[in-house]
Amino acid sequence: MRNKIISGLVLLCVIACTVVVLHLIFDEHTKLFYINVVTTCIAEVILLSNIPLLSNERLLTFKNAASSTILDAYAIILFLWTAIYSIFVEEEGDYKVLYIGMLVITVVSIIAFGAVEIGGNVMQKEEERQKQTTVSKKVYLLSLNSYFLDVQKILSSLTSDWKDDVLRTLKVTLDKMSMIPSEKLNRNESVVSEMNQRLEEIKGLASSLHGNDNEGQKSQIVRKIDQLNNYITTIKSFL
Repeated sequence: MRNKIISGLVLLCVIACTVVVLHLIFDEHTKLFYINVVTTCIAEVILLSNIPLLSNERLLTFKNAASSTILDAYAIILFLWTAIYSIFVEEEGDYKVLYIGMLVITVVSIIAFGAVEIGGNVMQKEEERQKQTTVSKKVYLLSLNSYFLDVQKILSSLTSDWKDDVLRTLKVTLDKMSMIPSEKLNRNESVVSEMNQRLEEIKGLASSLHGNDNEGQKSQIVRKIDQLNNYITTIKSFL
């Protein structure tokens, strides 16, 4: 609230000083005087309103910075055009050229501002999509790592070479899963569901061992991991 009050006071002081300066420059308060006052005040409002944007990291996005630059350029060019015309005007009351110039500057600035806003929105949406994809990928990788640690803990009671071979094969399979792009997985929920189901089957078989040296269950675990590995290899070529 305090910053808004200070900004308002600064703006009023700038406008007041502007009116005084223009009053001293112009001998008479003609129409051209009021045009200069209004134009200068508009330019100052635009320039001052963009200052908080440039000092706020949260608001200073690429789109906002580009839009702010367009507005600042519009304000400066409009002010310069009006000021230069006022210096070299020959006929008092004939402001057709002045108006045409102001309209051209305004139209060009509106087109540039619109292009920046549209392009900025597209870039912002793409950036948000990329961030969401990155977050989803991290979550996915963490879930695969957590799954491997769970299986490793379940088989920790076994001390055979079979356990090392199974964990190594499972790790390779999970690494292959992690290489699948997240956007492809998001578009194929049935594939994700199938992989999760196969992983749960492997985990369930590992849990059912309970440290027992059951060759039948061991062979089934190996077969399930091989099937999952083959499934991943197959779907990667079709996704």
